[in-house]
Amino acid sequence: MLKNSWSVTALAALLSGSFCLSAMAQTPVSKFLEVVKSGWQVEIGTRTREGQIETMRIAKSANAFDFIDVTANNGVVENSEVWKAVKFLSEVAPASDRRAELGLLATPFDANRPGSIPEGLRLRSEPDGSNTITDDRGSAVGRIEKGASVARKEEVVVDALAKRAAEGLISGPAKVLPASSREMIATARMIDADVDALTAEPGADQLLGGNASDSQIAQMKVAQTFFKLSNLQDAVSNALVDKGVKADKRMLATDLVAICRKNQLTLQFVSSQDPNKIDSYRIVDPNSENQLVAAGTLSKPLWGGDKLFLKTEDLRTLQAQIQDKMVLRNAVESEISEDIRWELDASDSEVKKFVETESKADPNSDPDRKDPNSTEGGKANPGEGPSGPR
Repeated sequence: MLKNSWSVTALAALLSGSFCLSAMAQTPVSKFLEVVKSGWQVEIGTRTREGQIETMRIAKSANAFDFIDVTANNGVVENSEVWKAVKFLSEVAPASDRRAELGLLATPFDANRPGSIPEGLRLRSEPDGSNTITDDRGSAVGRIEKGASVARKEEVVVDALAKRAAEGLISGPAKVLPASSREMIATARMIDADVDALTAEPGADQLLGGNASDSQIAQMKVAQTFFKLSNLQDAVSNALVDKGVKADKRMLATDLVAICRKNQLTLQFVSSQDPNKIDSYRIVDPNSENQLVAAGTLSKPLWGGDKLFLKTEDLRTLQAQIQDKMVLRNAVESEISEDIRWELDASDSEVKKFVETESKADPNSDPDRKDPNSTEGGKANPGEGPSGPR
């Protein structure tokens, strides 16, 4: 989790943007459960019908009689229900680094006022109400579904930025995205704008314990930025695997099934919306009234095949959800390859380096200021470090 040693004042000045919102956001049940379990020590029970969750009972871990029921329809949670969960969690549990992510799930994306969209990416409206993200050549690099949340927009944009960054690494020896790259800065600016919009939403002060001070907002921006930058780094590695540059060492869903069986847990494959497409999972404890242990997203290789796997960022999320399940956590970590462990450590190092560099930067200084990462004399051009263009 993020350490609050990052000086948020300088970074907040570096970043800017805001936008207005309308309509309704819809959050897939699996994503809602994933965020709540990743961020708060709570117990979650579920009631299902025909394989779809209808009700989620979120209870304070220390007091099972202190709970709320959150409803879902057709595999999605409406934003009013998410805000209900926000209010409950802010009252029963300590503030979490995932609180901005939870609020952004209930903040609808408005293509007319999209906020900060990184340079080189554009939105194209589609007849079905969705929006395609294209690059500067007009090629589709992502899709924001109709009724999507700002959190979903961030997810799609980060993935597009990661693919762009990976293209620049394919011909070089780098294994992870270099710190202070344009993609990392673009992500930080987008997060800043999105959190500004979030804090303007009715009920958003609940995310801050009813105290929406500038310092509280800045801290929430730091946490969300750190979280998304880690996702960006992980997505770069995934893109390099998809391009065949790196060996495929990702964790297969079948391995997770075996781990769950050994620990007397049940892994359920779930379809969020398309009944013919498995895209998420739930781990439940059959010995404890099918209490939810974890939930998350599954992926398929771009080159075809039916071997479902967990992307690196989804593996991180799983680990965060099972922190209190020591035996299960150790079992999962024992199945993670050395290559993946190395990538996770390297990714964290790069994000930390970016945090330390950009939080000390003077946003009002000359854009050709000397790069703090540079070991050479003179000034570095924006987006360049000691190894040249990033």
